[in-house]
Amino acid sequence: MTSASGREKEIIAHQLSILKGLNTGHIAVAYEPVWAIGTGKVATVEQIAAMHAFIYQEILSLCGSDVKIRVLYGGSVKAENAADIFRRTLCRRRTGGRSFIIL
Repeated sequence: MTSASGREKEIIAHQLSILKGLNTGHIAVAYEPVWAIGTGKVATVEQIAAMHAFIYQEILSLCGSDVKIRVLYGGSVKAENAADIFRRTLCRRRTGGRSFIIL
């Protein structure tokens, strides 16, 4: 499944721009593709992971490297795909002295 417009990153970057200069140590963002909302359609694991990595990098560029970020997949999961989504998109990474989780 792909978006109709192909402008996801542009739109998400615009939405996240409100965070610029925000003085916070923690940010949590839930993401679901607009075409999946209320449809029961689920993004692929690759689509979810790519968007979560993009969101993470955008937040870092807006808020600085000290912010702790949690990105969550807010879309539908089914018994048939939940394990794959969680297994392949849940990863711990370390950046400097900080660690974060991408879901």
